Amino acid sequence: MAAAGVMTAARVRTDGLTARLPFAVPLAAVVALAAALRVWSFGAIAGNPFYDAAVRSMSQSWHNLFVGAFDPSALTAVDKAPLDLWLQVASVKLLGFSSVALRLPELLAGIAAVALVGDLGRRLFGAPAGLAAALALALLPASVLTGRSDTMDAMLMALVVLAAWCVVRAAQRPAARVRWTLAAGAALGLAFNVKLAEALLPLPALVLLAWLALGGGVGARLRALAAGGAAFAAVALAWLVALSLAAGPKPFPIGSTDGSAWNVVFVFDGLQRVGLAGTTASRPGGGPLTLFESGAGALGTLVGTALAAALAVGLAGLVVTLVAAVRARRAGRLRAVAEEDADAAGRRKLARAGTAFVAVWLLLGIAVFGRMVVVYARYLDALAPALALALGAGVAALAAAAARRRTAAAALALAVAATAALALAIAPPRPAITAIAFVAALLLLLAVLVRPRGRAWSHALLALALVGLLAAPGATAVRLAGTHQSDGGEPGAMPTRQLASLSGYLTAHRHGARYELATMAAASAGAVIARDGQPVLALTSAYGRPLVTPHQLAAAVRAGQVRFLLAGGAHCVAGQPRDRTGCAPVVEWARAHSRDVSRAAGVRPRLLLRLHA
Repeated sequence: MAAAGVMTAARVRTDGLTARLPFAVPLAAVVALAAALRVWSFGAIAGNPFYDAAVRSMSQSWHNLFVGAFDPSALTAVDKAPLDLWLQVASVKLLGFSSVALRLPELLAGIAAVALVGDLGRRLFGAPAGLAAALALALLPASVLTGRSDTMDAMLMALVVLAAWCVVRAAQRPAARVRWTLAAGAALGLAFNVKLAEALLPLPALVLLAWLALGGGVGARLRALAAGGAAFAAVALAWLVALSLAAGPKPFPIGSTDGSAWNVVFVFDGLQRVGLAGTTASRPGGGPLTLFESGAGALGTLVGTALAAALAVGLAGLVVTLVAAVRARRAGRLRAVAEEDADAAGRRKLARAGTAFVAVWLLLGIAVFGRMVVVYARYLDALAPALALALGAGVAALAAAAARRRTAAAALALAVAATAALALAIAPPRPAITAIAFVAALLLLLAVLVRPRGRAWSHALLALALVGLLAAPGATAVRLAGTHQSDGGEPGAMPTRQLASLSGYLTAHRHGARYELATMAAASAGAVIARDGQPVLALTSAYGRPLVTPHQLAAAVRAGQVRFLLAGGAHCVAGQPRDRTGCAPVVEWARAHSRDVSRAAGVRPRLLLRLHA
């Protein structure tokens, strides 16, 4: 196998530009399509006030940048490691603070992920599979949304795919195995610093890929895995360790139960997300069909139709491949397989490893998302590359086999028809799109009778199948892009006119107070912080956890440090869970020691209160 890896590496190095053009040119076209969908109406998309506020605060000082400060006074911090936000800070420093600059890093990451998935699919399963996988990811509605947003998931996706790509390069270049596995571990460690536990979802599949694909004996593979694991741990924990060792006061991370970043990383953004700890422990997930929920804007519309296609063609392709292998054995072709050149043997080994890698990643992702308490569309970027690779490998294998065998052509046609039927059940009714998918399936069935042979026919079947499989998700992606949608969310959002009026009122009536205002819940002040970049005093963190005592707030009001309170949320009533913001003692004190000035500030009633001791 070592010889196979050496020969494969030699082939990769000696491939000239001419040899790569048949793959590079169509891949460039797919990447251009992905860019067009993500850039479409890019300037008209609203931002995420929560993360935008953090970027505004972090851009004000090196200390704020390092600790991931949510507010300019660094009393609170975001509930994530700040790596991705650092990139957004760099963007706004270069281009100015704007919605476009805030979302630019995610846009570039989403486009890069499409190119990386294409080349990863090529290396694992061949050029047709790589192109099909890239097209699937380019058109996946959930990934189109995240590539247009100022959340972090597109960056996570690009880094995870980069880690897998490095593992494959390690398999193709045995002489540099350790170097490439170190790079893979570092890439996944960076992904952890972008979105924490979400980056761990593909980890078991990546370990399996490395174990099956890397050449050498057990000892050599264990050493390579140990190197990659050490690189992952070092990079993943670097910021947490540095923050823990840093001198001076540290902000309270929003969502933490004890004020430590370790707690927010492994509990709030880890165990609680799957209902294993804290407030959400009694709330079960939606089960294995979570990703197939129907209705406009549901997860089924955003990912389920493409996931159905991936499962259908992936399973059918696997069955057809296994049947062909059994027939080859019965036909006495084992000797020919055994005598194949080392280069071909290496490709076959890599394809088998890739199949196991994608299957584990995909099935584990479905299981985890079925367990999660809440699944937002942006979380799906942790699964999207596996979906794209499964679809690409499956449809390419079926199309190649269909050019030679009637059973494979029939399987491909039935997979497309089944996907079209499920898409009709999941997605909002779109007769034209549904008709296109079923016509593609019908034409594939007719191909069973025609049965011409050759590579050109295989490519034609592949193109026809992709039309049927990706018609529904592609149409949804176009609709989302054309209607200025993203997956940024709106925590703390406020109508533009009211926000401007509130900002003007606070500026005119602040009278030298240290804080522009106090806020009942930290996240609710995001829009104000993002606009004004002024210190804000948060009274509670997530789940109504107090950050300030009534005595401390009263002292701050008497000293003239804070004059106004940004209110919101219901009052605390008997029988209500005590983890609500309105039930925090400091919030109840603030309500009792204030008067409503919302009308004078030009905002909705009971939103802005004037505090008095």
